[in-house]
Amino acid sequence: MCHYIVGLMLRLGRVVFLLLGAGLLLAACTTGSPSAPLSPRASNPAASIWDDEGLHRIGRLPSQDLPAGTCGLFLFSKTPEPALVFYENSASAAALMRIDGALMTIPRIAAEGDVEAGYFTRQIFATADGALRLQLSFETEISEQIIGGALVPKGTLRLSGLDGWDQMRPVGGLIACRQADAPAKN
Repeated sequence: MCHYIVGLMLRLGRVVFLLLGAGLLLAACTTGSPSAPLSPRASNPAASIWDDEGLHRIGRLPSQDLPAGTCGLFLFSKTPEPALVFYENSASAAALMRIDGALMTIPRIAAEGDVEAGYFTRQIFATADGALRLQLSFETEISEQIIGGALVPKGTLRLSGLDGWDQMRPVGGLIACRQADAPAKN
């Protein structure tokens, strides 16, 4: 039955069905106690959210506050337990990520492509010493439910290090904006 569901999901080919179906598939194809304790990843925010052996570099970010008058690009892992893995504030032109357990702010060094809701759809970030390079590409979808922003149904993060490691991860999320506070009235 699980193989039939996977085949059906692949033929549908839509990101929405894939995201919803993945959660349902995991619930249907695995066993476990509903009263089981939280996974180590849920209790340890610095832990990697991907299970691939040797690719435990990207971790979960804490929730982010969106300052008034700015927009934010929020990207989540496409994993059974989605986690915030990338944040960029429109005022900073820098990516915030947790890499190897450490919170890092990585400056943007290049941007190109379409501008969607104030963000270039292809961006490159790098640390000052060049030891870490991040390439981001994503697609947007305008939604009536997000005023001034957009959905990000699919995207790719590619993280590379000077020592030769390289990994690519699928992400999705949204661009959200917070209006500036109204001036004080006398």
